[in-house]
Amino acid sequence: VIYPMSVATLVNFPDPNGPGDEDGDDGDLDPSDPDTPGCSPNMVDLACNNPDFSIICEAMQATGLDAILSQDGPFTVFAPTDAAFFSLGENTIDALLSDDLDTLEDILLFHIVEGQELFSSDLTCLGTLDMANGERSRTICYPRSGRTYQIGSGNSYRDYPEIIDIDNTDSCNGVIHIIDEVMLPRYSSESSPSEKQSQKSSKSSKKSSKSSKSSKSQKNYKQTKYHQRYKTFKNKLRTNGWT
Repeated sequence: VIYPMSVATLVNFPDPNGPGDEDGDDGDLDPSDPDTPGCSPNMVDLACNNPDFSIICEAMQATGLDAILSQDGPFTVFAPTDAAFFSLGENTIDALLSDDLDTLEDILLFHIVEGQELFSSDLTCLGTLDMANGERSRTICYPRSGRTYQIGSGNSYRDYPEIIDIDNTDSCNGVIHIIDEVMLPRYSSESSPSEKQSQKSSKSSKKSSKSSKSSKSQKNYKQTKYHQRYKTFKNKLRTNGWT
């Protein structure tokens, strides 16, 4: 049960450079165009020098977003911990880092608000934020427990990313909010990253299971067939008075 505040205001924080729309058009951050020198310590510096954020550091470097987030900004970043990434599964993380950088980049951009420093006081319960990948995330509040979540359309109720540390301003180019799950954008035409990986890993087990079922079915068929033959033979003996 969600207990929103008495007035649910949907807010739109426009990007001054023109954000993407709700249909999933790309936002303005382009890893191939890091044309502005950065400040220090920036968000990349903080992430890559903290052992709890080694995965997001590696992901930024793999996609080229480290060059973007080293610029002056400002940015607002919802930063998943390593534990948050591990909840997707190690196989999923490996697959994203090695085989599916486009999806990984989309996920990372979905954690960034470009051009603004948004503090916890700027987050409105049930409000939405325009993320750098062109989609919107939503703020969910539980006033009774005091917990706040920033979720994507791809997050299920069981994996809502909770904001566990707010308003970190150690970075020279924006504000960081730490979350305990990965925010997942919408995946309408295909499965989410973790589902993709689980589908791959389940194919071999399905083949094995199918083979086992087929073998078992054949065995049962043979037993039934032999049993029917035995019954037919016994009936023939009775008919001829041999039993």
